[in-house]
Amino acid sequence: MSIVEKLMKIDAGLLSKNKGTLKMKLKRIGEEVEFECVEVDSEKATNLDEEALNIQLSGGIGIATFNTKIKLILLGCSLFSNKELQEHFNCTDSKDLIKKLLTKSEIEKLADFIANLGGLADSEDLIDEVKN
Repeated sequence: MSIVEKLMKIDAGLLSKNKGTLKMKLKRIGEEVEFECVEVDSEKATNLDEEALNIQLSGGIGIATFNTKIKLILLGCSLFSNKELQEHFNCTDSKDLIKKLLTKSEIEKLADFIANLGGLADSEDLIDEVKN
């Protein structure tokens, strides 16, 4: 049986994005929170990786990992887009809410969780490899 025949037997309606829940105790509020997450489209994730790399004409390489992690969280975790929650914590936008609620290590943990849902961890490893 060819690969085309195998794929044609798959019900296309059953395809869905990977989802997961990360339970994490947030240091700033002292309570465990459940983050409902969904994998990020591979094209969008690749675009984030490309935005993160800043190759300069002088030959230097800069990497904007913080903003990349924030954008990944915003794409994979809709909680931070909740306007009522933003207003409750006196935040101007989703990014501000993430920075107010999460520490640096919590941001990294949540971004890594989302990346792993879509098998994107390899691209993060590549960025780390380029940095070194």
